[in-house]
Amino acid sequence: MIFNVTRWGTGSSGGLDPSGVTALADDVLSGKMFINSSGLYTQGTMTNRGSVTAQIDGISTASYTIPSGYHSGGGTISLTSDIEDFLSTY
Repeated sequence: MIFNVTRWGTGSSGGLDPSGVTALADDVLSGKMFINSSGLYTQGTMTNRGSVTAQIDGISTASYTIPSGYHSGGGTISLTSDIEDFLSTY
């Protein structure tokens, strides 16, 4: 059995120096592990939202607030035909 051991410590002690790490738990996906600036294993907390899809009607709903977290880039925000139907009556 082979083990790969990484020593985290300060540069002066011969190990790698993680003090330059700037990621925080909310910068890393939930369930993923990283080494924080103190050299400790830390679990990420960022929500994975995947593909977010929403609709606005342009009448009662004119905007959409993008939730925080990771987005895959595959989602869409679309305008329903309600606004066209509404404007055609004028």
